[in-house]
Amino acid sequence: LEEQIRLLENHSAALQYQAHQQAVEKIQNTKNILLDKLQETNQLPPEMLQLYQTQQDSEERFITDLLIDWGSGDYNFDTGEWTATSNQVYAFDAEIFDIERMYTLFLQGVQAIVPDVRITEVKEDLSGVTDDMEEADNPYEPPSDGVRSVSFLCNGHPYDAELKSYGDWFNMGMLEFMNQVLEKEGCEKQLHLVAGMMDQMVVLIYDTEEKAARLRELMGNDFPDMM
Repeated sequence: LEEQIRLLENHSAALQYQAHQQAVEKIQNTKNILLDKLQETNQLPPEMLQLYQTQQDSEERFITDLLIDWGSGDYNFDTGEWTATSNQVYAFDAEIFDIERMYTLFLQGVQAIVPDVRITEVKEDLSGVTDDMEEADNPYEPPSDGVRSVSFLCNGHPYDAELKSYGDWFNMGMLEFMNQVLEKEGCEKQLHLVAGMMDQMVVLIYDTEEKAARLRELMGNDFPDMM
């Protein structure tokens, strides 16, 4: 942990911000918010941290990329199995390559960071997906190729979500649905989007809105929480 803090501090100094005190304050916030949450200090090898330190052009980008690397997990292309690499942050590309298991993988990521529930018996139904993409009436909504559904048990209770299919793109409505599930299951925290506007990557934490807002600010993401 102290090595990661030192690398963040060195990175800040290397940037030579004019407002040096603000940079120092952000580093302190990083210690208080980020590194207190992410206790898994051996997830990134030192050489990877050093590479990020030298290549990132801003402190915010540096911190965001650390979170993405922590939370993306490992996907085995031979077996098709995904393994979580963090129990504090979950990150994924919103353009999914494993389309048939899009929400199955999402729920695996949720399970990795939400210790308060147990998600089992996940089934996806793509029978409502068509071969054609149709433009939506709402110009801000992407074209759709039908609907798909996912059912699962959460703490033994059945849930079923029907979502518009956007081809290989994740429907963020699933995130809202999952938070409704967590609320019904009596969870005191929620899934919060802390990064989702850069490189198609979605970065989630399971915590309070206050913590999520502070972390978004630290990462330079001033968009409101979608939840």
